[in-house]
Amino acid sequence: MIRRTHTREVIGTTSFHLEHWPWPGRNTATPEAPDAVEIGSTWLSHSAQGIGTNREAKFLLLDYAFIHWQVHRVRFRTDVRNTRSRRAIESLGATLDGILRADFSDPDATVRDSAYYAILASEWPTLRESFAAE
Repeated sequence: MIRRTHTREVIGTTSFHLEHWPWPGRNTATPEAPDAVEIGSTWLSHSAQGIGTNREAKFLLLDYAFIHWQVHRVRFRTDVRNTRSRRAIESLGATLDGILRADFSDPDATVRDSAYYAILASEWPTLRESFAAE
């Protein structure tokens, strides 16, 4: 949940989707840090849009994933037609990995294509510095 600091009002939500890869010898009965994550299912109230809330939330999630969990990759996925979302993802420093055609059903009863982006662990230190410099 994303809240305003001073009022604790809920102004949005975003989440991690965890990936555990099938490493040889991994004990699947023991919970471990994920190997990769997807950040998504983001919703922001209108009052929280365009003021840096999403960027700050994504930075905190990215930092947690790369520093605490030491994931190999953080992925983002959005409707290929959602130019606002795509620009926001690109502004984080994510690289377009590709378009997956006919990836999802949309609420309007159409089938959407999804744009997949990623930031790799090797890229995070430089991107993290650029966030800190803002």
